[in-house]
This record gives sequence, structure tokens and C-alpha cells, in this order.
Amino acid sequence: MKMIITYSKHIFRDIEKTLLFRTLARSRKGKDNAFDRLLKKRFHAKLESSQLFKLFHIIPISMSSHPLIAMLLEGGEFNFDDGRNTLMLPLDYKLANRMGISVYSDDPIAGYMDGLTGKLYEIWNSPAAAAARAGDISAREEVCEGTYQLAGIMRIGLINGDLLADYRQ
Repeated sequence: MKMIITYSKHIFRDIEKTLLFRTLARSRKGKDNAFDRLLKKRFHAKLESSQLFKLFHIIPISMSSHPLIAMLLEGGEFNFDDGRNTLMLPLDYKLANRMGISVYSDDPIAGYMDGLTGKLYEIWNSPAAAAARAGDISAREEVCEGTYQLAGIMRIGLINGDLLADYRQ
């Protein structure tokens, strides 16, 4: 069992690192590419069918009423299911502890949500967001990219176990 968990941990981190590098190389438009479609079709489906992992939205769908997210959703620049905003997390606390990563949660803890909300408001109150609200298309792209960068930073924290979506037991 220990060998399987260690093997799974290395595969999981390698795939997530690959995803991160692919995300950084992607265009600013936020559209899925062939690599993401293949990954979702093969890797995510296999992990979910194992009932050990579940797809986690780094910026949860419940944040759709936040003014920044609402603005980006309205313009079609942000997608909750984009590979830059999703991460496969283990459902089992023991597995998450052994892997050293966050456990999956349908409803992230208050500290996670408070920190995320604060960072989204920092972006919302930025000069770029003010220009985006005034209709500047390049500023909207910049704000969208900043939002996805925030999700990328949070992804690293979730993978490293430095950021928790739920308490480990």
C-alpha cells in the first residue's frame, strides 16, 4: 500500500507540474487546448472513477456572485472548469495526509474562502480592474490573467499542503 501511495503521489505531482507549465504557456484567451481536453478525458475520468479523487474548483463556483468573477463570467473570459482553475484532490483524509496535499472539500473552510475573497477584492480594486470596468478590453484580459494566476498560486499551495481546502483529520 505504501508503494502505491508513493507512486501515486509522484505521478500526481508530475501531472500537476505539467499542467502548470502548460497553463503558463497557454494563450491569454483562456480557451482549452488539445492537451487539456485529452487530460480531462483520460486522466481526470480515471481518477474520479477510482473514487479516491474528485475535481476541485480552486476558485469555487459559489464565488460567481463576487463582482470580479461576475464581470469576467459576463464577458466570457473566465471559466470555472478551465484547467487553470481545477485540480484533482483526494477524498480521503488519510490519503491526503500521506501525499502531503490538501483533501477535497465541496465547501472549503472559512479561512480558504476569506483569503480567496480578500485576494479577489485586491484584484477588483486594482487600476487594471477599474479600466476593465470602464470598457478597456486589454485591461479585462490583464484582470482575467491575474485571476488565473491567483488560481495557479493557490494550486501550488494545495499541492504542497501549504493551503488547505479542508482540515485534515
